[in-house]
Amino acid sequence: MAAVPPGIRLLVSFSRDQWYRALTFGLTFLLYTCFHLSRKPISIVK
Repeated sequence: MAAVPPGIRLLVSFSRDQWYRALTFGLTFLLYTCFHLSRKPISIVK
C-alpha cells in the first residue's frame, strides 16, 4: 500500500467542526472586506 501524501494527511487531520469554523471565518472575512470596499470611494481605495 502506498503512503498517503502529506497534503491529504493534513486535510484528514482536521475535524468537521474545525472545517466549519475555518469556512465561517473565511466567508465572514471576505464578506466584510467586500462590504468595506464598497463603502469607500474608489479614489480612496487606490
